[in-house]
Amino acid sequence: MGILCRPAGSFLSINNAMSRVVEVENSNELLELINRHEIAKVKLEDITFKHCGYDERINWDTYLICVKDKQYGSRAVLFSNGIMKITLEMNI
Repeated sequence: MGILCRPAGSFLSINNAMSRVVEVENSNELLELINRHEIAKVKLEDITFKHCGYDERINWDTYLICVKDKQYGSRAVLFSNGIMKITLEMNI
């Protein structure tokens, strides 16, 4: 089982954000999801998880998924219900 991810951003209501939840099974899927919405391409080593706490509205132990940012150091792109080990997985 992977982790559930939803968009980060104050422009979405919690109901709207939850309607956009997707499950990612591995690092490559997470990277693909992030890069679908980013202008500058993100690399695996640019991704970090920051624990936010338990969100009773949605019953998630919530994490911010952040990427390196030249201007701000890092910025949030997604919320998740867990963390995953970030590794490059080769398809052979």
